[in-house]
Amino acid sequence: MENSNNRITAPTLAEDDIEQQALRPLSFTDFTGQPEACDNLKIFVKAARSRSDSLDHVLLYGPPGLGKTTLAQIMAHELGVELKVTSAPAIDKKGDLAALLTSLKPFSILFIDEIHRLSRVVEEYLYSAMEDFYLDIVTGEGLSARSMKFQSFFRASSEQLEKMIEKEDVKALSQLPKVGKKTAEQMILTLKGKLVLKGDEKVTAGKATSKKDSQEIQKVSYANETLHDISSALVNLGFKQPEVLEVVRKMPENVDLQEGIRQGLFALSRAL
Repeated sequence: MENSNNRITAPTLAEDDIEQQALRPLSFTDFTGQPEACDNLKIFVKAARSRSDSLDHVLLYGPPGLGKTTLAQIMAHELGVELKVTSAPAIDKKGDLAALLTSLKPFSILFIDEIHRLSRVVEEYLYSAMEDFYLDIVTGEGLSARSMKFQSFFRASSEQLEKMIEKEDVKALSQLPKVGKKTAEQMILTLKGKLVLKGDEKVTAGKATSKKDSQEIQKVSYANETLHDISSALVNLGFKQPEVLEVVRKMPENVDLQEGIRQGLFALSRAL
């Protein structure tokens, strides 16, 4: 019997897999077979390009060898975006899925091979990310436990958002989840007049806060409590506590909660 580690569905790529990827067609014109599926996918890709938006969710099903992975590569190539390929056996906990989703670039495509082999817990976790573009992450334990909405895809900090609006960068704003070109233009028209950047001070809606004051507030607010929340969130996502503690101890005390969770996911997940 062939070793399972050498199968195409193994988490890591074998040498044959890399050679096959180089030989795969990169356009629908060069793809042989599946004419009805290709016609539908062409419409999906054309629609996404015309509205400058990401591709909608697509489910490809059928026996092995029909070209599901190849079609995913073709869609990414036609859209000019990054393709991240993984397999369901490599995603054995919610934290692995969270790490994959938070590592995606704007408009990129995530292809999960053998998706029917996802565990029920991970599958339910994926649904919320697909529908709402958020992950529910629990921080704390016992009576102090609370759930937080964690943005799973590309996000912008308040400082980045201010710069986008100040520069009237419609393209950058359009890359945010659920923000199209018209919404981005409306955001600029509505918010630019209320936002003024002056030297080291930030004036928003009549309130001025210097960078120095903001940093002092962060130090008081975060300290060890935030590191504790980061640690508990990563443990609740399925990572082992000793590994989590080793990663969290290296983080600065004033780290932002969501940024700390992201750093932990990238450091701990073996699915990336």
